[in-house]
Amino acid sequence: MHSFNGIYVRTVKPSLHLENTRVFDSGDGVSMDPGGINWTIQSVAFKYIRDDCVEDDFLYSGTIDDSLFDGCYDGISARTWSGQSPDPGDGSNNLIVMKNSLLRLQAMDAAYSGPLPNHNSFWKWDTKAPKVALYNNIFRADEDSWESGSGAQMWMGPPPGKLADCENNVMVWLGPGNFNDVLRARGEQALPATFNGKPCFTITTDKSVWDTAVAQWKANHPTLVSDVGAPIVSLFSPGTVGSTTLKGTVTLTATAVDDREVAGVQFKLNGQNLGGEVRSESTPTKFKLT
Repeated sequence: MHSFNGIYVRTVKPSLHLENTRVFDSGDGVSMDPGGINWTIQSVAFKYIRDDCVEDDFLYSGTIDDSLFDGCYDGISARTWSGQSPDPGDGSNNLIVMKNSLLRLQAMDAAYSGPLPNHNSFWKWDTKAPKVALYNNIFRADEDSWESGSGAQMWMGPPPGKLADCENNVMVWLGPGNFNDVLRARGEQALPATFNGKPCFTITTDKSVWDTAVAQWKANHPTLVSDVGAPIVSLFSPGTVGSTTLKGTVTLTATAVDDREVAGVQFKLNGQNLGGEVRSESTPTKFKLT
């Protein structure tokens, strides 16, 4: 599920401008591979992207503006790979600007490694990758990345040594513990509260900050596109591996997503409802089986 793309740029052009585009249930949202030198992504809505929401592995300069990335396995990628052709060279003098945008990491039902469901990081970065400038963005994570540590080149905070400028960003952290403590445990630095005298990042555990921003973005970007994708439901626990006989207390863990919205999820056993319909994001549900 990682190997196909919503938009795949192959022809090298002096510039690429992608605007008012919607992608649902794709591998990469958009991939410059190789192409789109000095690219701009504006007012796009990418949802349930099973790899990188934006892939810039040829290390070009680019701008992301006024966009909604509502569920990414990885956020933004600028990381070279073995056998890459043509050789992207050193892009460390390039710059990626991200502004006025929303980006949420989402655990997926297909992953490169680790227990399901899981996701990776906001930034998948190379030492030769561009610098980043971040303005007025909201990031959201409900848990840590499955891959941790600097050796994986996966960063939940801005890639080290790559932050060129920063102002008025928010990290919505809904996972356990303190987000900066999570970063330190990964071998990362705490999010910078200021940068060159300007407010850089604030951290909140208030989910309504994200919900309100998403609702406002959708109100500002109405669409006449109909519901084009069927809902995607994945049951992780108890799952399909191991004993088919269940007893005692069983935790039910599932994800459900649609290109519009999911009205509700109802667990059933032998045609009978288990509990009430779930109408919002919730923690794993436990039921007593006899």
